[in-house]
This record gives sequence, C-alpha cells and structure tokens, in this order.
Amino acid sequence: MPLPSRAALRRLDGLRMARVAGLGIALLLIAARADAQWTGAVGVVSDYLHRGVSFSDRRPAAQVSVAWDHASGLFAGGQATTVRLGPSALGTNVEFLYYAGFARDVGPFTWEAGTLRYDYSGPARLQGYGYTEVFAGASRGGFSARVFRSNRHYEQGAGSWYVQAIYAGALTDEIQYFAQVGALYLNPERGRADATSERHIDARIGLQTLWRGFQFEAALAGTDRADSACFGAGRRCGFGPVLSISRPLP
Repeated sequence: MPLPSRAALRRLDGLRMARVAGLGIALLLIAARADAQWTGAVGVVSDYLHRGVSFSDRRPAAQVSVAWDHASGLFAGGQATTVRLGPSALGTNVEFLYYAGFARDVGPFTWEAGTLRYDYSGPARLQGYGYTEVFAGASRGGFSARVFRSNRHYEQGAGSWYVQAIYAGALTDEIQYFAQVGALYLNPERGRADATSERHIDARIGLQTLWRGFQFEAALAGTDRADSACFGAGRRCGFGPVLSISRPLP
C-alpha cells in the first residue's frame, strides 16, 4: 500500500503528486494539485505487483483511482485494478481497494493512522481473498514509514505484519526518483493450525516524470519469494522491470 506522505507531497511539488493507495500500493502516484480535496487518475501498468508479487500474472493491468484529502486531516480513497489470480480458467477479475484515515502534523513529522480493505470480484474462491488491514505511520520530508496489521492475510488464514519504508526525491526539475522496501511476516498463531511462519522482503526502485499531462514511471521491483512460494502458476515472484503510464481525471 503505498500512501505517499503529506510531507513528501509538499516537498515533491515539481511532480505535483497526490495521495493514493497502491499499498502496493504499485506506487501509482496521481498527478494533481497538492491542495485539491479530490483527485483521481486512470492508468495502465505492465505488471501489477502487490508487495513484490505479480497479481496480474506478469501481464498488463488497468487501474483507476480516486482520493479525498481534507484540511482537517481526514483522508479516504479507493482503487480498482484488473488482476489474474489463481488458475488461468478464472480469467481477469478486479481488485478493489478502499482506505480511510487521519493525518496530523506534530513538529517536523506527519503522523497518520487508518484502515484499508481489499476485495475481489469473480468466483467465491476469489471473493474469499478479501481482507482488512489497519495501519499507522510517520513521515518527514521525502521519507515515510508505515506498519500494517491484519488478522487474516488472503486465503492463507494467517495474521500478518507488513513494514514499509519509502524515500522519494528530485533527481532533476523534471525527473523524480523513489526507493521502497517492505518486509512481510505471516504469523500462524492467529490463523489455521497448519499455517507456517513466513518472512519475505520486497523492494522497488525507479524514476517518474510528468510530460504533457501524463505521468510515466519505470521501476525495478520484486520480492525474495521463490516462485514455488507464490500462489497460482507461472513466475509471479522474483524481480523484473515494471512500466506504467497514468493521467489525472478531469
């Protein structure tokens, strides 16, 4: 989930980024006015990765997102992304992400907390993947860090902790860079008796630029999971290039 911090948005006004969820965010950053209450974007990615794992089976995915940010500190939003989970017979479905929370500046830091929900369209099996997380984090300048907690991680029946850190800055007036690293821990004590503990690291590093109203991103991203540890068939894990293009909604 990648929720860019308010401080980072102010600092990186050259790209004029706005808050969205990609908790995997996917780091789809909407190009929009930093002081606007409502922002939105549509886009396409060459591969939709969620915490380093391909949820589109290494195929392109379409995304649409909307975000609301109030001066009081309240924020909310959602994102819909096409996904291909499980056997190929299930075809293309949609991941729906909803989030809400509260942020406040205290001294040099911006603190925030909230909740988010993942749901999936399609057969009952995919709908059973849906789960909820709560999160808390802090940011300063171009750096932000968050901790996410869920009592049920997808179909695995295990609780999870996910820790994420992001740094973003300006390479030139036109080009921004970012680096993100995350650590996922699956805790079997709150899940099924046959669940096993797992620890995985994911990372993403890349560049972004805004040109003629479109935002372009090129990144290298993935996870240390072996393909055999990923759900479904094929090569959903490992590292590889990811390209994306998005445009703000009017």
